[in-house]
Amino acid sequence: MNSQPLVSIALCTYNGKKYLPEQLDSILNQSYQNLEIVVVDDKSTDGTIDLLESYKNKYPHKISLFQNSINLGFNSNFEKAISLCKGDLIAISDQDDLWIKDKISLQVNYIKENLLIYHDSLMVDKNGQSLNIKISDMRNMYSGDNPNVFIFNNCVSGHSILMKKELLQYIFPFPKMVYYDWWIAYQATQFGSIEYLNQCLVHYKQHEDTITGSNLTTKSNDTVASKVEKVVKALANTENRKNRELIIKLDRLFDERNKKLLNLKLFYLFYKNRKEFLFISNKSYLSKLNRVLKNLWSKNVHA
Repeated sequence: MNSQPLVSIALCTYNGKKYLPEQLDSILNQSYQNLEIVVVDDKSTDGTIDLLESYKNKYPHKISLFQNSINLGFNSNFEKAISLCKGDLIAISDQDDLWIKDKISLQVNYIKENLLIYHDSLMVDKNGQSLNIKISDMRNMYSGDNPNVFIFNNCVSGHSILMKKELLQYIFPFPKMVYYDWWIAYQATQFGSIEYLNQCLVHYKQHEDTITGSNLTTKSNDTVASKVEKVVKALANTENRKNRELIIKLDRLFDERNKKLLNLKLFYLFYKNRKEFLFISNKSYLSKLNRVLKNLWSKNVHA
């Protein structure tokens, strides 16, 4: 009997045939061996399914393969993939990265009492060459149990997540207006805590085919303020154990903001909680404050 807890890998694919072998091989070659790989394909048209079936035939006890009859979009597809996982711990995988050999082993070792652990990643080009940029170069990474940090920003990338199965009861269904990794991080801090592992355990590929958030139900011409407002609205419609009063107040003040451009109450609430709300941004304090002023009072500032 295997003494290691089963770790499920939720892997979503869409037209990723040319990138998948490297990603799959790096998962199958993990030093942590008690793994299942749950693959959900979002109606690919490029031969991805044939490739996945060849891997499934080679590793029938490791890989489970599902194909959607319609294209769900990446948020809903990850929700489906995660829901099909059987492991005590669940990791999330993109289709085009490369995992360091000890990624899962290290995360299992360090998750401890936290609901979720995530790590840094090194950005590489389409050929796997380092771009000398880490995700931690662009944002401040957070460990703790304060959901307010995740109201306005996110530092947890989906491909870096390892979470406990008990977190699933708090994350389904995914809100339509919030990226799945952002939502999972928020809920993990709402009902427990998260831990940041300061190591680059994924080579995070940047290329023209990288899946983006374009198929979320938000318009590309939304202002930053309107995007934030939609996130707050989604959070207000869910259970908020630790910060319900704050979320409800933010939601109400954003509604009032739509009726009058200048809302001093909203600015005061934001300023009062600025250390939490602005923690993830690694820009200077003045730059952060300037962005706050623009996005709380202007309806013409775009991301």
